[in-house]
Amino acid sequence: MLRNDHPKWLGMVVALAWLYAGCGGGADRQAPQIENRPPELRRFGVVQARAHAAEVVRVVAAATDPDLDRIDYFWFVSRGTMPLGRVGPSIEWQTADTRGVDTVTVRITDRQDTVWTRLAVPLVTAIPPDSVWTLNSRDLAEVNWTPSRDEGIDNWVGYDVYASEEPLAGRDPEAIEAFRVTPEPLTTYATRVRPLEQGKRYYFHVRSVRRFGGETERSASGMETDMSPRPSGSVSGLNELGSGRSTVFDLSAGVVRPLDPADPSDRARMDLYIEADPDDPVEELRLRSVSHLASHDPAWADRVVEMKTLGEDFDVSGTEEDGEWVTELSISLNQVLAIRTPEGNYGKVQVTAIQRFLPDRTVWLSWAYQTIPDYISF
Repeated sequence: MLRNDHPKWLGMVVALAWLYAGCGGGADRQAPQIENRPPELRRFGVVQARAHAAEVVRVVAAATDPDLDRIDYFWFVSRGTMPLGRVGPSIEWQTADTRGVDTVTVRITDRQDTVWTRLAVPLVTAIPPDSVWTLNSRDLAEVNWTPSRDEGIDNWVGYDVYASEEPLAGRDPEAIEAFRVTPEPLTTYATRVRPLEQGKRYYFHVRSVRRFGGETERSASGMETDMSPRPSGSVSGLNELGSGRSTVFDLSAGVVRPLDPADPSDRARMDLYIEADPDDPVEELRLRSVSHLASHDPAWADRVVEMKTLGEDFDVSGTEEDGEWVTELSISLNQVLAIRTPEGNYGKVQVTAIQRFLPDRTVWLSWAYQTIPDYISF
């Protein structure tokens, strides 16, 4: 019986030997090694648009691991404070109280390979408002500005306003402190500066303000705007030409005067008159330069007054020197016109009322006139 089973035992031994060899049972055979791949940095930076002194700044480092290994982040900073040790991919950094350029470092590891990366972060002052403008008056300026893009950051307190009779642009920020007109920073976007003198130019700046560590930090000087107070008022009785009691408006004096088209002798004190629109005399009136009276006497032709439309807001205080300046325009209620005299002075008028009927209509005007020649500020 043993003889009959011998071939079976022999086959089993041979099969086991082959199986042992195929499974790496040899003493000199080693398991294959899998190479580790390090983490890959995808993003590293400050979340805010700008970093400032004495501010909580969020810093983010985003990495992925090709082998899907766990990633740890370890943070370091040259100044200020932040959580130390193993932290997540986003941290809050409390910056130092003084400006400078700081270095934020992060070590990213999957426990086999490590990636180090550094970021230089300048700490800057808050930026000033992007836009500053004024509304003119007889003896004051209303200074207006848009909010700073940094408004609301840590330790924010508001805005300081500066006024000077000389340009402040380009001066050292500390040198203009003598011209500050706000005892304390403002949290609004407008203030009035008074008293101001007619015939003088004034220049204005607005700076952003923060306070921390017992110190006040102000932004650099931003946009400069300028203005000059000017006479203004209202007149009635600008009567239609041909009414039998025609009048003309003298912008520099802010008065109406009797108008005789046949007598140009006093034309230096005459600027504008009203007349029926030839295309629609019943419904339309035109405001005209006195130069259009040259058909009555050629001497009027040298007194050319120009104008252009400004809309319906009398607070507008300037316009472009070039553009569509003309010597006559159809007028309507509330319309505002810029005026340029032959002497080079600028002003504006607004139609506040139109009374009675053709040919005896009367116009009421609000007006303002800049006494400084060649200066568009009304």
